[in-house]
Amino acid sequence: MSKWNYELLKNEALKYNTRSDFNKNSKGAYHSAYRLKILDEICSHMIVIIKNNYTFEEIKNEALKYKKRIDFQKNSSRAYEYARKNKILNEVCSHMRSRYLTYEIVKNKASEFNTIKEFRKNANSEYEYTKRNNLIDDICHHMK
Repeated sequence: MSKWNYELLKNEALKYNTRSDFNKNSKGAYHSAYRLKILDEICSHMIVIIKNNYTFEEIKNEALKYKKRIDFQKNSSRAYEYARKNKILNEVCSHMRSRYLTYEIVKNKASEFNTIKEFRKNANSEYEYTKRNNLIDDICHHMK
């Protein structure tokens, strides 16, 4: 059960001038308000900062704050969307661990192992991708 109710969330939101500050400094309250679908209502007093023209460096520096794309998207949605729309998302997120696997990524990872057991133990996500896509024979053909 959540400790947050409407009054507590409204009072918490009043402490901040922007949604970004609210989210950054009171994540639990912010996400509770989002889940309860009252975020717009309790944040109505906040100023909205809109920036349409970012530099590549600004986007890259913002992305460097995060280890995962989902965190970048949740916590800096405008910068994330700008990067996506301007087709620089992969570049600015290149330091992040990819949660999206491809045939090539999995094949390269599998080449590091000598047995399927070793592959499964040390690269489970890649192994599961291989299994799910019926690629065991193809990707693991070099293994014992």
